[in-house]
Amino acid sequence: MEALEIPTEMSAERTTVRDMRAIGTFDVAEFTAVPVPSPEVKTGLPVGFATMRKKFTGEIDGRSETLFTAAFDPTTGTGTYVAMESFEGSVAGHAGTFNFVHSATTTGQDRQAEFLTIVPTSGTGGLTGIRGTGGLTVDEDGTHSIWFDYDLS
Repeated sequence: MEALEIPTEMSAERTTVRDMRAIGTFDVAEFTAVPVPSPEVKTGLPVGFATMRKKFTGEIDGRSETLFTAAFDPTTGTGTYVAMESFEGSVAGHAGTFNFVHSATTTGQDRQAEFLTIVPTSGTGGLTGIRGTGGLTVDEDGTHSIWFDYDLS
């Protein structure tokens, strides 16, 4: 699916792009569990922490470094994660960097309570001013997809 450009405003210095969607896929190139001190508060699921490196292809092209934390039961596939990503690359041909955060809950059968938000004022280079939301999906064959619904000004 190609990015759909809705309105665009021209200025002498920069083009403002509004209401765009960019889609890509990604692979986790590295997942490293990090030791977490044992918390004083004990719950039904342990909390874990990891770092990840990802490689993105498609309209979203580049790499990211991720701080990942979760409370998860691998036996049932139930849990919730929160991840903060630092992305470097391009979105629909605009090159730069920015941060985004995402989270979801899984019951082992589905994903719920999902969100993805681009961190305001985190963009640099051609991605300065990027803002918006997005989402992640995992296909039955294991393909991980991501999309951003964004404005760039």
